[in-house]
Amino acid sequence: MDNFIRWRTVDILEYLPFFITKDELFKMTNDADSREHERIRVQLLELLSQLNIQNATDGIKLWDTFVGIDTSADGIDVRRARIIERLNHNSTSTKEFLEYIANQYISDDSAKISLFNEQYGIDLEFNKGMCFDLARMRESIDTYKPAHIGYRTIEATSVNHDIQIGIFPCISESTYIGFDSSLRNEVISLEIKTVNAVAITENTII
Repeated sequence: MDNFIRWRTVDILEYLPFFITKDELFKMTNDADSREHERIRVQLLELLSQLNIQNATDGIKLWDTFVGIDTSADGIDVRRARIIERLNHNSTSTKEFLEYIANQYISDDSAKISLFNEQYGIDLEFNKGMCFDLARMRESIDTYKPAHIGYRTIEATSVNHDIQIGIFPCISESTYIGFDSSLRNEVISLEIKTVNAVAITENTII
């Protein structure tokens, strides 16, 4: 489809005899022609890219009109995903596609879907506080999930709990020495005390 467009920068002089370039006026005229041909070539390539929904940018509004949906308030990735789904309306919305749709409204792309086929349901789980438009996300999921499938959204909070335990042994030793037996009948005693101190540090990150 695109083989009618040059993929190299246009230079008209490469198709003419080399000696012609020695004429300054002729060369300047052809250089001006080359620049105009190059401008048109770039525009044609840009127009061609708009015909492919995967590459469409400025032309996305024409695709919206073509498939009959109004998503002008959404980001371009969401609009593109909706158009592709509408074009492939006979196909089933997959788990991966629904996660992709949900993540367009979640800033950290944390949306994960769990399937419960026997109950005809799905769980859509994502990090709490990361969804910047819950209503629009639910609307999108309602649009593209199978009609017989129910779902619930779960806002999860990640907790990182760290416990550090340290033991510090403390030993106390006391020695008592008695006098000479001729002076006083004193028994020599030795006492050792051991004390363990336990320190616990807890850090919780939410």
